[in-house]
Amino acid sequence: IHLLTAIQPLLLAGALPYAPALAPIEVPSRRVHAVRDSVEWFEGALFSVKAKAEAEGKPVVFVFVAEDSAWCDKLLDITFEDGDVLAELAKCVCVKVDLTRDEQGNLLDPNAGKLADKFPVRAFPTLVYVGSDLKPDDFLAGYAPPAHMLGELQRMLSGNLTLSHLRAEVQRAPDDVEWLWKLSQKLDDFGYANQEAEAIARIEALDPERRSRPLRAYDLA
Repeated sequence: IHLLTAIQPLLLAGALPYAPALAPIEVPSRRVHAVRDSVEWFEGALFSVKAKAEAEGKPVVFVFVAEDSAWCDKLLDITFEDGDVLAELAKCVCVKVDLTRDEQGNLLDPNAGKLADKFPVRAFPTLVYVGSDLKPDDFLAGYAPPAHMLGELQRMLSGNLTLSHLRAEVQRAPDDVEWLWKLSQKLDDFGYANQEAEAIARIEALDPERRSRPLRAYDLA
């Protein structure tokens, strides 16, 4: 399945920001741990993910894994076999992406790497929560046991302290340094350094004497 035709409308619409022009590629097709999966994984073109999410009114969860990662094994074998976790995942369109590398360090599926480059993937496993527009809204890096994963999925699904939620709160109360601070921390987690710096600069303008809790914490960091 060719991804270029599918992904170009999303790039033009700004649904996948900061993405360079792509040569024709295919949607990552390799599946890991297929026998053990209880999650209903989506397979198909990326544009179909967006269409399915919109049609069903669901967000999208990308799960980035690698075959040689013991933590990925634990996520798939333990956390994703938990009934409560599965119930939350069923509320999402779930897409698994395999980032396994060969002995030379090359991705077995280079197309998976191109997809991962669009998201904050720095550890295995990583779960990225996105809206139906395919814009990343939150993520969870590393292994999470069932109870922690359940809480995080419920938080994300409720829209609590996600990137879009924090942006909305700052827009609602632009002079609230606490919301600006929370937004700056989330932007830092995502690796959006320039946007984080802008948020910190706004706090500094609102609190030139640096008496607020956020700036005291920032100065101690």
